[in-house]
Amino acid sequence: MDFENENDRDRDFDDMWFHHSSQLMSARNCTPLRASALSLALLRRVFAEDRGFESWLIRKGIPVAAPK
Repeated sequence: MDFENENDRDRDFDDMWFHHSSQLMSARNCTPLRASALSLALLRRVFAEDRGFESWLIRKGIPVAAPK
């Protein structure tokens, strides 16, 4: 992804996570906690090699390595 600055990148990752979680809650009837965990797992798979995603995780206080 090509972003102008870190704030744009962070906002876009936040939006993707929020909107995908919301879709899972309404389409799959997931709890908010389950939906956010599933959405984060998908984001980790899609953006595994993205340095911007890694720095977003660090700023959010989320471990960079996925739990096993």
